[in-house]
Amino acid sequence: MSIVKTQEEYEEMKKDFTNKIDKFLLDFNEFSRKTSPKYWRSFGDAHVGLRNIKDRMKEYTPLKMKHLEVDFVRDDVLNDKEKEIYNQTKKYNL
Repeated sequence: MSIVKTQEEYEEMKKDFTNKIDKFLLDFNEFSRKTSPKYWRSFGDAHVGLRNIKDRMKEYTPLKMKHLEVDFVRDDVLNDKEKEIYNQTKKYNL
């Protein structure tokens, strides 16, 4: 299924997303410098939050097929077509 990525694909996705966060943080910083100081504290909180997400991403691991065996995970990550394929595949792999 396209939702399950190899480790290499997932690492490439993480790298791409990290680059997007870096770009956003630069743009955000530039924008915040042009904003009234009374909002700087909230900007700082948001900036730190994004940096923390970026730092934690190093620990993230890809979704695996075994995770899809849990109903709420499957319901959250698969679209209707993917659920149909998953259910058909499971019938044949009993």
